[in-house]
Amino acid sequence: RGFRIELGEIETALAAHPGIAQATAIVRTDQPGEKRLIGYAVPTEGTTLDPTEIRRNLAGSLPEYMVPSAVIILDHFPLTSNGKLDRKALPAPDFTTAIGDRAPRTPREELLCHLFAEVLQLPHVGIDDNFFDLGG
Repeated sequence: RGFRIELGEIETALAAHPGIAQATAIVRTDQPGEKRLIGYAVPTEGTTLDPTEIRRNLAGSLPEYMVPSAVIILDHFPLTSNGKLDRKALPAPDFTTAIGDRAPRTPREELLCHLFAEVLQLPHVGIDDNFFDLGG
């Protein structure tokens, strides 16, 4: 999209968040032609992390185009037989969990929700949902 993405900078910003022991960021292409920036984090022992709060925190320190579409919390990172991070084994994000349940009230809202759902390839989108939080 014309912006230079530095994964190391995103990983550093993720790792600076309190409660994150390990962090990584990758660009995923789960559907042909659609690249999405995804962050992964492993919490420090005894810490519970909120992906939405982490994204909000990142938005304060990174340019908008460098904020991951999703942050996935893992118990541990998958490793290859050599002990390196197995990027291919990192799970795909599930954007359907972020979908709200408020239905459209007007024909215009109904059309926009339908278009967003179609573009994002989701079953439905609510009127309070953020296009970018759902992976747009």
